Amino acid sequence: MNEVELGKVLAEMAQNLITIAGGLYCGNVFTHKNNLYKLSKFEERLLVDKLPDTKQLTARELRAERNRIKMSELKLLKEAIRVLEENVDFHNLQTLYKNLKTVEVVQSPMLRIMGMGGSYNGRNNKLSYSAKSSIEHELLHLASTIYDEKTNTLLSGFWQLKDGASIGRAINEGYTELLTRRYFNKDGKSYKAQVRIARMLELFFDDPKEMERLYFTSNLPGLIKYFEKYSDREDIIDFIVANDRMLQYYHEFSSLPTITSINIQLKLNEWFEKKNAEQNKAEEFYDILNQNRIVKTLLK
Repeated sequence: MNEVELGKVLAEMAQNLITIAGGLYCGNVFTHKNNLYKLSKFEERLLVDKLPDTKQLTARELRAERNRIKMSELKLLKEAIRVLEENVDFHNLQTLYKNLKTVEVVQSPMLRIMGMGGSYNGRNNKLSYSAKSSIEHELLHLASTIYDEKTNTLLSGFWQLKDGASIGRAINEGYTELLTRRYFNKDGKSYKAQVRIARMLELFFDDPKEMERLYFTSNLPGLIKYFEKYSDREDIIDFIVANDRMLQYYHEFSSLPTITSINIQLKLNEWFEKKNAEQNKAEEFYDILNQNRIVKTLLK
């Protein structure tokens, strides 16, 4: 590797570190409770720039942007988009179509060195990957991310970030990975604990498509409002904060029987007992809950 190549690699590494440190998937989980009410004005965020109701036009626009997308990447994106269109209501894909107009897709070997298969930066609409298998997960982030440049507010699924306040990252990653495995028949290993929690949350919904709608419209306040039938707002926010803290400090080790993870699961059980759930949903909920031996023992 010559000096020029080394310089490029170091520059890319620095940019990736800046991106992550700048809030791509990091944030202060201790300040966001005071800022959540500022973010809640986005409860039913509607896109002003709506695209025409035609998938064919979207495909043509994506081809027109191929100066920023390599042909091999374009093929992968189109296949992933086709799968989403087969599984997700068209009205929930407006953010996807909007972001596809200007997305930049780049292969980044440096992400592999950093132990990352991919990342999506919602501020500059850039999807980076080191492993092609991660593109579907990152595409779901793209499909659920709204960035308001005027207010510097990022809404990504169930994650909200503004002025250093961050909330919902853990639930967002868990649900994103849950949908990735479901839609693309993936046997993923990332965010194991978060996926289990996301599935347990989904079982509270009579129609899981309602949670899906909240995700694709970047509506964390709507999710909070839904769970207010099982608990009060502050309790729900504390639950979300606890999940973020668990992910921030334990990351993939959060499936270990830590105090935080145990309390999160006990809280879910407390809420679920208030729901008159269908038998099959109740069985699945408790099957997931009982995977943690300590929780299983405590609930006996």
